[in-house]
Amino acid sequence: MKRLAVVGLVLVASCASGPPKVYPLPDGRAGYNALCGGNGLTMADCYEVAANFCGGPYEVIGQDQASRTYGSGGNIGTSTTRSMLYTCEVAPAKPASQ
Repeated sequence: MKRLAVVGLVLVASCASGPPKVYPLPDGRAGYNALCGGNGLTMADCYEVAANFCGGPYEVIGQDQASRTYGSGGNIGTSTTRSMLYTCEVAPAKPASQ
C-alpha cells in the first residue's frame, strides 16, 4: 500500500518539465519520473526517456495514462497524459534535479 501511495504521488508530481526529479522510494533507491503526454506520444516514448536518462537498464516502478475531453459545441478535443516512475539499475548517465 505504501508503494502505491508513493507511485501515485510521484506520477502526479511528474507533470513538471525539465530533468527528472529524484523521488526516494520506500526501499531506499532513487526514483525518477518521465512525462510523455500528448496525442503524438506513447508509453514507448516514456521508455525511451528512461533509457536515455539512465544510459542503461532501468526498472519501471509504475505508470499512468489518462485521457481528457475538453471543449464544447463543434470544438471538442482530447488530450492524453502519460507518466512513468522508474529507477536506474546503475547510476544515471545524466544528473537529475533535486
